[in-house]
Amino acid sequence: MASGSGGGKGLLVVAVLLIAGVAGGVNYWRNYQAELQEAGERPYKGYADEELAALIEAYGSESDARRGRHQQLAGRRTEGVAREAHISDHLEGYERARRQGEAVRESAAATAQVTSVLRELEREQALRGSAGAGLEVHIRRLTTL
Repeated sequence: MASGSGGGKGLLVVAVLLIAGVAGGVNYWRNYQAELQEAGERPYKGYADEELAALIEAYGSESDARRGRHQQLAGRRTEGVAREAHISDHLEGYERARRQGEAVRESAAATAQVTSVLRELEREQALRGSAGAGLEVHIRRLTTL
């Protein structure tokens, strides 16, 4: 009788291990496929670490400079025209305000573009730092839900 209950426990342990192994395999495959898909969306993957750091530094300073110019440009106000002024003066004031608004929008778009590239570069650098090597990669794929 004692050997019969021990065999049931052994079968239960085997079943649990089999289920855990299958679940781990499925999770590993899912994470591996996600990494492959993400690898296809990395335009800076071929750059060396030193080149990537130099690009981040350059884009960081460019982003700061553009942001400063944009804030300076956006802070300017066009001067109004007196109510009793001639209609051509009002049209000139409108044109000045329109040109300034257009310049602010163009500046914002250029700043956003540089900032977007900077974020993508920083993302690539973060992925490289967290990628790990060897057994670490396999354990992460197996255990990440």
